[in-house]
Amino acid sequence: MVHNDDDDDCVTLAGLSLIAVGPNGDVVGACINGCHEPGDLQQMEADADVCPNPKFRKILKFLAFVDRRADVFGKFPEISKLLEINMVAVADNWRGKGIATALLDRTRSVQHPS
Repeated sequence: MVHNDDDDDCVTLAGLSLIAVGPNGDVVGACINGCHEPGDLQQMEADADVCPNPKFRKILKFLAFVDRRADVFGKFPEISKLLEINMVAVADNWRGKGIATALLDRTRSVQHPS
């Protein structure tokens, strides 16, 4: 099940990302989201360059590369902020049960905590 503030079966992380929690309290899925505004790309690239964890640095560099190639703010100048789904994962034994779909559906209703 996917959590919101009224549920006890999931957790909202940093106001944007979500985890799904099974009936025993185990994490069964996650949707890692981020919010971007024009100009954030340079900071993303700088953060990736100084990340001390080489594996996570590689992920951060890849996400910055994808954002640069997508050029959402260049293509849609009327947009001032966007919510981006960076990763979705579901535990093997929970796949095929609608967990990822529920996480994505809930992400559509996430409000930026600004």
